[in-house]
Amino acid sequence: MQKQVVVSGMGIICGIGNNKAEVMERIKTCESGIRQIEKFDVSMYDSKFGSEVKNYDESQYFDRNILKHVNLCSQFGLISIREALAQSKLDLLNVDPYEVGICVGSSHGALDVIHDFYRKIHAGNFQSFDEAYLFRKLHASILKVIAHQFQINGVMSMVSTACASGNNAMGMALDWVRTGKANYVIVGGSDVLDQSLHAGFSALKAVSPQSCSPFSGIPGITLGEGAAFFIVENCETAIKREAPVLAEILGYGLSGDAYHATSPDPKGIGVQLAMDRALKDSGISKEDVEYVNAHGTGTDGNDSMESNAHMSFFGDIASKVPTSSTKSFFGHATGAAGSLETCVSILCMNEGILPPTLNFTESRYKHPIDYIPNEIRQKQISVMMCNNYGFAGNNSVTVLKRFQKQSPPIKTGQRKRRVGITGIGLVSPIAIGFEAFGKALKEKTHAINKTNRFDTKETNGEHGCFIENFKPSRFNKQINADRRMDLVSQFSTAAASLCLDDAGIPKKRKVRKDIGIVMCVSSAPKQGIHEHLTKMITKGPQYPSSIFFPYSTQNSALGHVSITLGLMGATSNLHVDGCSSLNGIIYGQSMVESGRQDKLIVGGGDEVFWSYFEELSLLRELNNDQNPIVPFGKDSFGYHPGEGAAFMMLEPVDEAETNDRKVYAELVGSGMTIDSNQDMHCNDSSGKGLIKAIEMALNEAGINARQIGWISGTERGLVNINKAETKAINHYWSSQLEDISIVNTIPLIGWMDSVSPVMNLAAMIYSAQNGDLVPCYDVSKEESFFSTSLGNKRPALDREYGLCLGIAREGFNYALIIKPRLNSQVVAFNT
Repeated sequence: MQKQVVVSGMGIICGIGNNKAEVMERIKTCESGIRQIEKFDVSMYDSKFGSEVKNYDESQYFDRNILKHVNLCSQFGLISIREALAQSKLDLLNVDPYEVGICVGSSHGALDVIHDFYRKIHAGNFQSFDEAYLFRKLHASILKVIAHQFQINGVMSMVSTACASGNNAMGMALDWVRTGKANYVIVGGSDVLDQSLHAGFSALKAVSPQSCSPFSGIPGITLGEGAAFFIVENCETAIKREAPVLAEILGYGLSGDAYHATSPDPKGIGVQLAMDRALKDSGISKEDVEYVNAHGTGTDGNDSMESNAHMSFFGDIASKVPTSSTKSFFGHATGAAGSLETCVSILCMNEGILPPTLNFTESRYKHPIDYIPNEIRQKQISVMMCNNYGFAGNNSVTVLKRFQKQSPPIKTGQRKRRVGITGIGLVSPIAIGFEAFGKALKEKTHAINKTNRFDTKETNGEHGCFIENFKPSRFNKQINADRRMDLVSQFSTAAASLCLDDAGIPKKRKVRKDIGIVMCVSSAPKQGIHEHLTKMITKGPQYPSSIFFPYSTQNSALGHVSITLGLMGATSNLHVDGCSSLNGIIYGQSMVESGRQDKLIVGGGDEVFWSYFEELSLLRELNNDQNPIVPFGKDSFGYHPGEGAAFMMLEPVDEAETNDRKVYAELVGSGMTIDSNQDMHCNDSSGKGLIKAIEMALNEAGINARQIGWISGTERGLVNINKAETKAINHYWSSQLEDISIVNTIPLIGWMDSVSPVMNLAAMIYSAQNGDLVPCYDVSKEESFFSTSLGNKRPALDREYGLCLGIAREGFNYALIIKPRLNSQVVAFNT
C-alpha cells in the first residue's frame, strides 16, 4: 500500500493577487490580471500585454542584506512559501531539518539577472560582479536561498522542463514522500516576466495582440509571472498536526514528444502517454477524472494538439470531462504555470466550483469539448487532472483528489526493483567511449591546454580541458550539428547515443520510444543565451533572435537528445548547478526502482563557454598551471574547467540478467542534503551535510562504512569543498584509507559542473572491472589533509562497494553507493 500524500498548505503570488484570498476573489469575479506591461518598454512590439505582479515592492518583504543574494524568482518563491507554511501549521523549528526537502520548478529562473549581466558586460561595467551578484545570477540559487531562509537541510532538486517544470516538481515531491526520502517537501514553481522573454516569444510570432483566449479567438499566448508553493507530506503527519488537508496527490506521469524543439506533436501522442502514465500511477481510470486544468496556452499549435489529445484519450466520454485554461486569468508563467494552475484548481475544488476559460467566444475547433466558457461553474468534483507541456516536447501530468479522511491508500502493484547500470556513453577531452576513456586514464593522459577559443587577456587564467573539432555524426549519423546545436547538445547527443549502443538497444525508433531520459545541466546552453541577448543588446530590444531564443531554455539540450534519438519515455531535465548528474542518477534510480520507468538514460553535458570562464575568473577559481592539480593536495588551488558529456543506462537488474545483458554495477543506496550555512554562495566547510548524505546512503544500502572499497570525490582545489570532503571521508574512514582506492578524474579532464561525478563513477566502474585503480595518484600524507598517503591501487578484498561523492559550491551534497560487477579475471586476480 502507498502512503497517502497530501497538500497541507499553499501560497501564491501572481498577476491576480499576492495571496490565496486575493486570487480566489478574482477567480470568483472572473477578473483577468492581463494588462499592458509596465515593467519594461513594450512600444516596439506588436503585443503589449502581460500579467505582472502588480504594485510589487521588494522592500516590503525583505531587508537589504537578503536582497543582495535574492533574485526576483527567489523573492516570489519565498513569499508564497511563507504563506504555505503558515497555512500548514508546520513549525520548522520543531522538525528535523534533514526530513524537509525542497523541490523547485522554474523555466527561466534568474533570466532577469542574466540579462542584466549581459548589459553590464557590453557596457564594460564589471564593478558589481561580486560573489553575491554571481550567486543571484544562478538559475538554482533559489534552492540555497530557501534552505538558508528556513534552515532546511534535506533532499533538494530543481526541475527545468520549460513550461512543464512546476508540474514535474510536484511529481518529484510525491515520489520523495512515498519512498521516505523526505517527510515534508516544500515544492512549487517560480518564474519572472523579463523583456528578453517577451521579445523572444514575440519573435516566434507566438504572442497574442490582446489578452489570450485559449481554444478560441485570435491565437497567441500572453506571458505572466509569479510563484505558487505547496507543503506536501504524509497524510498521517498532517492530521496529527491538525493541518488543513487541502488535497491528496494521487500520481503523475511524464513523457517526451521526440518531435520538435518548439512545436508539439499535432496528434498529442506524447501528451496521451503522460496522461495514461499519470492514471496508472494513481490507480484510477479515465472515467474517474471529473475536471482537467488544461495547459491551454492560446497558441493554435498547443490548443489544437491539446484538443485532439483530449478527444483521443477520453474517447466516448471526452465531452463529459470539462476542461479549462486558467492562463486566461494570469497569463503563461512558463515554469511556474503548473504550480499556479494546480493551486487555483485545488482552491476551486474545495469551494465546489470549476474555474472558467476567460475571453472565450467560439471554439477554433469542431471537437465537442466543454471548455467552461467565461463563467465559473458550481460543481463538486473529487478527482482532477493538471496538464502542462513545454518546449522540447516535455509533458507532465498530475492527478489530485479532494481529500476524504476515510479514503484508503491506492495499491501500487509494484515491488521495489533492483536497479543496475547497463550502458555507459562518454565524451571526454581525453577519449570518446567507455573503454577508451578507461585506458586514457590508466595512462594518466590529461587534456590541459591554453585556450584559443576566446580572449583570456582579462581573466586570471587561460587553461582548460577542451574538445576541439568534435564531429558528433561520427558516432551517430542522425545527429545534425547545425548552428543551432550548441556544443553541450552535440556532446550530450553523442554520449547518449553511445550509451544506448553500449546497452545493446537497437537504433529503431519504435524500440527507443519507450526509453526515458533524465538530462542534468548546470546551465542552459550558453550559446543560445548569448546569441539571443547579445542581439537584443547590440541591435535593440526589438531585435531578438528568433533562431536562438528557443535554444536558450534550460532543457533545450534535452530536446536535441530526445528528438534525435526518439526517446518518449519519462522525460525530465534537472538543473542543480554543480553535480547535477548525481541529482539525476538518484531521481532515475527511484523511477526504475518503483516501476515508473523500465529503461532510462541519465546524464548531461558541459561546455567551456566564454561567459562561464569569465565567471570562474571573477570568482578566482581558475588554476593557471599547465599541469594537473593534486587531488586533496594542501597546496592545490583552483581547477581547470572541462567539457564533455556522460550518460548511463539504468534498468532493472533482473530484467537485464534474464536477457543476458551486462550489468556494470548495481545502485544500492543514495543520499543528498543541502547546506543552510550563513554564506549563501559557498558550501559549509564543516562537511556535516556530506556526512549526513553518506549516512543516508549507507542506511539505504544496508551496509556499513567498512564495506566501501572505492571512493570518488569532487575535490577540485577549492578550500571549502576540500575541507568538507576530507572531513567527511575522515569521519568514516580515517584509519582505513590504506584499504580504499580514491578516484578523481578532475585533475586530468577538468571540472565539469554537470557531469564530473558521472565521469568519476565511470572511472570507478572501470577500476573495479580491471582490478586496478584509474587514475591512480601517489599523494603523500605530507601533501594531503589525510593522516596517510593516498595511492592504493586496489581495495581490500572484503570491500566490494563504491561510493561516489559530490559537492556543489553552493552547498548541494551527494552520496551514491554502487556495487560494481567484477569480471571473472579480476575475481581470480583478487583471490
